[in-house]
Amino acid sequence: MGRIIIIDDEADMRMALRLFLERGGHSVDEAENGEQALEKIAGTAYDLALLDMRMPGLDGVQTLSRIRSAHPKLPVIMVTGYGSVDNTAEVMAMGAAGLVSKPFQHQELREAMTKAGMGWTTVDSLPGVSIALSPRARYGLLGGGVVAATLLTLALTFGWFTNRNFKLAYTNPVDMSWKDGKLWVGDWFTQSIYIHDISKAGAPIVKTYYLPDVHVTGIAVAGDRLFTSDSWAHKIRRHKFDEYLTPEKVIDSPGPSPTSLFFDGKYLWSIDSKLAKIYQHRMDDALTVIAEYKAPGAAPVGFFKDDQYAWVSDSQTRLLYKLRLDDQLSVLASYTVDALEARQEPLSCFRWVDGDLWYARDRLNIMYRRSARSLKPVVTEN
Repeated sequence: MGRIIIIDDEADMRMALRLFLERGGHSVDEAENGEQALEKIAGTAYDLALLDMRMPGLDGVQTLSRIRSAHPKLPVIMVTGYGSVDNTAEVMAMGAAGLVSKPFQHQELREAMTKAGMGWTTVDSLPGVSIALSPRARYGLLGGGVVAATLLTLALTFGWFTNRNFKLAYTNPVDMSWKDGKLWVGDWFTQSIYIHDISKAGAPIVKTYYLPDVHVTGIAVAGDRLFTSDSWAHKIRRHKFDEYLTPEKVIDSPGPSPTSLFFDGKYLWSIDSKLAKIYQHRMDDALTVIAEYKAPGAAPVGFFKDDQYAWVSDSQTRLLYKLRLDDQLSVLASYTVDALEARQEPLSCFRWVDGDLWYARDRLNIMYRRSARSLKPVVTEN
């Protein structure tokens, strides 16, 4: 993404903007006045500046004038004070790339950034809380209690209280699905599917299905049926939702190593890790393949799709790949999470649930929940 400098004399405003922008995948620097900003801009290549209109010393207009003179190609979005229209026409005539007024919604800032040529990662497109930035203290609108409440809201928004690790009773989780507010996790070694109630402390197991004839490598809940894949047998099975998840249909998988399944509400998707292929299936008795795509990574093992993007996880690189929903499922970006690179256990499965990333690793009896902001973009060489 881009490198952005925030120029504002209020520390709480800079912090709020930094958290929001970093959540969108950007690198952020700060300056508390115009003089400091000009010094930093002279030594660093920025892609965008967010410039407060009212500051002591050099104000926003003066700072913009100097930026335009020394760095005419740097886009600058002006941030005005609380409904004020002072100098609006002037700064736009001077070449400001956009203008937003405080307090503003995040969508307003995103739109201004988009017009200025700055993109946004999918992290922010996931479900989450949208907050308006609070008026500044010098206007008498922020008391100590409100500041604390604002910081608490930011903590909830950006996942400071979200990140959790959950102890598992099994060590080889291989795929995840979702049904009726519960997280379903398959384990290939125990040949079982475990249902976790993630609304309760510790995400306890509330039910276990043992499938003695299936080495579970993929699971997907699809309406009133469950689908499993089995790399040992090279099969995809359709199960009834009865006490034993009785198989009612067995279909040959399109590849030799089906390792993940996902139902998007209309189609079933499968991944083959050996061929590095993604298959889109019609929901008929034969699970007819209607499209196939090349999967990113060295050993793709997980798949997820919503209305905006598809995601693939890779066991060897331990990366998550974001894909555009085009005719090739083109890779848009890749991410790591927390300390994935610090241990060698493969990333085996993942699932987005209400804007949080749930994932697990083979040979570790831990399930992880991370806020969307925990994703870290990875620059890969072509």
